[in-house]
Amino acid sequence: MADSALRVALLVKALPLHHPGGQEHHTWTLARGLARAGHRVTAVTTAHPGGVESLSVDGVAIQFLRGTSPGRNSWGFFTQMARWVRLFDGEFDVFHSQGFAAMRARPVRTPLVTTVHGTVWSETPLARQVWPLLTRREKLAALWRFKGRTVLGPLAHAQWHRAARLLCDSEFTRGELLQLESAWADRIDVVPLGQDLPAPVERDPPETVIALLSVGRLERVRGLADLLEALARLRERGRFHLTVVGDGPDRRRIECLIGSRGLGGQVTLTGRVDGATLAGLWRRADLFVNPEWSQPAFGLVSLEALAWGVPVLGTRTGATPEIVTPATGWLVSPRQPDALAEVLAEISGDPARLRAKASACRTRAAEFPVERMVQGTVDAYQRAMGRWPF
Repeated sequence: MADSALRVALLVKALPLHHPGGQEHHTWTLARGLARAGHRVTAVTTAHPGGVESLSVDGVAIQFLRGTSPGRNSWGFFTQMARWVRLFDGEFDVFHSQGFAAMRARPVRTPLVTTVHGTVWSETPLARQVWPLLTRREKLAALWRFKGRTVLGPLAHAQWHRAARLLCDSEFTRGELLQLESAWADRIDVVPLGQDLPAPVERDPPETVIALLSVGRLERVRGLADLLEALARLRERGRFHLTVVGDGPDRRRIECLIGSRGLGGQVTLTGRVDGATLAGLWRRADLFVNPEWSQPAFGLVSLEALAWGVPVLGTRTGATPEIVTPATGWLVSPRQPDALAEVLAEISGDPARLRAKASACRTRAAEFPVERMVQGTVDAYQRAMGRWPF
């Protein structure tokens, strides 16, 4: 192990072994990348679903906290994490919190670094950019569903204030943070997420039906209703089949829309799938469609699409324009089925345009290597160690 090896504790609510998700995937990618670079990494997380207390995987030690619910935020999780940090304060070079994991932790001897995967309201209907788009009924439902975040907000703000460095995935999130507190400017590092490139896939232009793929939690802000409306308007003009991967609270409404709009033969809902199945769907996809109207802090799923060589049809929201360029896809305004339908009609009339963008997609994805993410994170650790305590 190199003399410059750091002792890093990654504090996180969940890992992929708990359930799939962007933050979970990123944390595990970062942990393995740090370990490959020669650093000593311990991931501290909620209880293992099978009751295991600790594991060692790919050079990463994993410690599961007792008295917590697997993969879930809870007051018990925040309390147990704070106790763990207090117990091991001084035994690591840095504590690195993913999101709100260190909300109650107050280390004294070890610097705290926090990755901000969006602010408290990011990627929810309560985001300031989304709120005006909601109906009165949607606003009431959103306020009830996310009522706990009114408590979370001040605690998250306090955690960000305590951190020696704040890591953001995107310039969009940096701007969101600075709107909350401009004094944090000299403590913010923008470190884009990294993505390994899968093996290239040889793709021919679609001959009959264009395969659309959507991946994500089924929620209103994902914009699937807008996509279904667009497909309904193109029933006589387009040749599409949409596969929707994921589950969530909006599934029943989506199923009703599919039936009412006569799209039963054009849309498949798979629910959650394993990694091998998802990889197969990426290989067969012609276009990834992500019509969300939330504000993604980064847009990891869009980067995943580009890595597979799949162009993206998305919306100009959050950090998406930092990932998807005109060479790799199309971006339209959110909650605009007509705009989605217009792009899909253009693609249907000239499917070869998809193949022309495919090589540019992988080239773009190669600009987000895991190694650069790891090095940017280590640089932030070094800056944190140099100014702690402050």
